[in-house]
Amino acid sequence: MSVRKTTVLCCVCLLLAVGAVAVLFPFGVFSPPPSYDYREEQFTGSQDWQAYLQLEGVDPDNPPAFPVHHYDQAVKLVIVEPGAFYRAVREGTLRNLLQDSDRYEWIIPRSYHGSAQDIYRFWCYDTQYYVPRALEWPTTIYQFVPSGYVAELLKQAEITEYDFVVVFGFLLNPYENYLYVEQNGKPYIAIFTNHPEDYPGLEGSGQFYPFEKFQDVTAEKCAQELDLILFQAIAGTGLPSVDWYFNYFNGNYFDKRELAHMIATEY
Repeated sequence: MSVRKTTVLCCVCLLLAVGAVAVLFPFGVFSPPPSYDYREEQFTGSQDWQAYLQLEGVDPDNPPAFPVHHYDQAVKLVIVEPGAFYRAVREGTLRNLLQDSDRYEWIIPRSYHGSAQDIYRFWCYDTQYYVPRALEWPTTIYQFVPSGYVAELLKQAEITEYDFVVVFGFLLNPYENYLYVEQNGKPYIAIFTNHPEDYPGLEGSGQFYPFEKFQDVTAEKCAQELDLILFQAIAGTGLPSVDWYFNYFNGNYFDKRELAHMIATEY
């Protein structure tokens, strides 16, 4: 076969192969995941904004003068379940979990006459909207509200070309939250907590670490907690106050009653 015919045949085969891939994966195999920065998402004008106006009975042309809601500073916080979070940490799928979550809350600073201020929280939980009680300002979560705060943290960590930034936390726990960032496909995570001693190996709150290091610390932490629950159950002293460590290993979510029954049956 001539060189020319061979070249043409190779080109045809290559085109057929590309076409087959396009049929199997119509959205593109090599397309990067969508970028996202939670600071760019606006509360006003969104579907959540319309739900807020209806739920609270607020006239957008005549908002209440007291207290003053600072809608332009609203920040969206993704809410995750502890069991799902620790499984995603173990499996390296945390970005998928955060992108697919339909549970979040808007953090809206509000101020009163003088220096008093607090936070208005507007939840969207499985497409349903709620208004939980206000919290004092600040707690660990509300460090994310000032516009320049996260930018300064990223600069200090030399993370300058990020394509995915999201802040997230657990339901009813405003005292421990996380900032997840990806730069050129490499993930980093920062923990914001009132109890940094709960994360041995990570020097303190508000610092970025490679995600692999966070995975190692989490694995060790969960292993220690699992040993603790087995020891306490065998000793008959009851169960610890948290059960996320069990989910890290088995990939399922059990409440404390189920855990107690399983341990009592096994031991």
